[in-house]
Amino acid sequence: MARYEDELICDMARFYHIYSYREHDPVYIATLFGGLGDDSRVVMKMNNMMCDNMTYILAMIKDELAAINYSLSADEQREKPEFLTERLIQTADEMKKSEMSTGFESIESFNEWYAGKVGNENGRSW
Repeated sequence: MARYEDELICDMARFYHIYSYREHDPVYIATLFGGLGDDSRVVMKMNNMMCDNMTYILAMIKDELAAINYSLSADEQREKPEFLTERLIQTADEMKKSEMSTGFESIESFNEWYAGKVGNENGRSW
């Protein structure tokens, strides 16, 4: 539970109106955690999903309709449609990779990384 604590806090508040889960018995919280549905933040995070299943289904329907429309179009200037499901899956994969590579051995290594990402124009050191 420590790995997904932020998501757990949100889900406990959203579904069970528990705003401080540490005040409750851990077995009770674990039981509630086990009952969370597929649309909860912690379940989506554990499964590396960017959105719930219904959103994936709607994106797939949109993509199929766009592909049908593209195949029926006689216009030679037509552009291939952009598929949402590909973007959702790529984003989920990128999120997983970024979670696996977050860590610094020292404050200096963080400062170097941060300066390279945003540019250190103000000379700020953390």
